[in-house]
Amino acid sequence: MSVVSFPWWNPWRPAGVQAADEAARRRVFEHEMRERAALLRRLGHDRQDVTDRLVRRVHWEGERLRLASMAGEVPRIVARVFEH
Repeated sequence: MSVVSFPWWNPWRPAGVQAADEAARRRVFEHEMRERAALLRRLGHDRQDVTDRLVRRVHWEGERLRLASMAGEVPRIVARVFEH
């Protein structure tokens, strides 16, 4: 009995795709964090509370979405929202 090999069975991505995916993931992450920070600011939360909430959110969902490594960027993003 011969084994049939299907090309789609093996996960393969061109070399540049992973880097592009990472860049896109970072852009989406930053956009979402800016939007959430701006909303919380409009709702009357202070800068530290917004930072704490978003860092906790990233850690909560970070394992599943591979975001935990980006948690360190949250304070910078929140600071930019609160400067405007």
